[in-house]
Amino acid sequence: MKLTLNRMVLLRELSSGPKSWRDLREVYYGDPERIASSSSTSFCNQLHKLIDLCLIDKADGFYSITQLGKELIAGGDPTVVAAAKTEARIAAELRKLLGR
Repeated sequence: MKLTLNRMVLLRELSSGPKSWRDLREVYYGDPERIASSSSTSFCNQLHKLIDLCLIDKADGFYSITQLGKELIAGGDPTVVAAAKTEARIAAELRKLLGR
């Protein structure tokens, strides 16, 4: 199974403990305007894919990492895992730098 940047970011965030949908959305997008937007297709797709792959669980409105998710993130290069950003977050940072 390939550990994509989007998956890496969400798994890394969940490795410190369960998080709400809002907490994960904030980490995923990193842009206040995008976080407040009702559009969340790519984010929701990522969460559902991680659940389908048994890398995360959802219970009582919170998401948590599974043992398989912990093993996958532990197998990644620690430097890459620590520095990983989602494609959406990178795009938001570029827009900010360019003043758009």
